[in-house]
Amino acid sequence: MQSQVFSGARAFLQIGRETVGYCLAMSGTTAINYQPIEVIGSLAVIEHVPTGYTVEMTAQLSRLSAFTRLAKSTGINVAEGSAQAVVGTSPQIMPAYGNDGLAILETGELVANIQDVILKKTIYKIKGVKASQKAFDIGARAPVAENVTFVARIMSELDEGDQAVGI
Repeated sequence: MQSQVFSGARAFLQIGRETVGYCLAMSGTTAINYQPIEVIGSLAVIEHVPTGYTVEMTAQLSRLSAFTRLAKSTGINVAEGSAQAVVGTSPQIMPAYGNDGLAILETGELVANIQDVILKKTIYKIKGVKASQKAFDIGARAPVAENVTFVARIMSELDEGDQAVGI
């Protein structure tokens, strides 16, 4: 029987329509912000009012010597050893500052998809994605990893409903 568990071995990350090469790990967070309504004459909060919705995503990427995540790369194995193994391109993750930072101001929103290679379906779709931070870790006896933080507007999941809870 085929496993029904979605695992990292079954997952790959796409930004736009391109698979991100050598993605080591990823995580995402959605949050509903609630403001407590506190009134005179009551010790208890009367109600929690929704005031915002936020989405964040992080990806840990292996730093390859021949290219930077600040430019599109070509000729790499974007998902070696998986059902998505192709020698091709990996998308630019973050705009480079360049000479004047104009590329940052001109950059639009992206869509990120976390897909299941077995089901051939998108498990998580993150819309309105923009890379907000890129950091790197270098260890004496470790591969260099680049940790990228993204902000986004909406995250949806495979087969999610649109009904409210408790109604």
